[in-house]
Amino acid sequence: MQEIDCRQILKRLLNSKSERTVLETLTFIWDRRYGRPVQQQVNLNAEPTLEQRVNGMSDEEIHARINELLNAYREKDVRIQ
Repeated sequence: MQEIDCRQILKRLLNSKSERTVLETLTFIWDRRYGRPVQQQVNLNAEPTLEQRVNGMSDEEIHARINELLNAYREKDVRIQ
């Protein structure tokens, strides 16, 4: 590895006639210098949040759920303020 002149190789790649080679070389250098952007990970097995569940409901489903909750409170004789 000590015999490899990385600067010379990078110069040669950056002076390439291929735009793709130049772009990939710049991307490589940029990623090593500044790091790659954080990628959001999605857990497909996770339970949806309350907000996600409500956003997935139609207006009719929301009204029905509100009425269901109000009726449950009335049955328990809980006062809503």
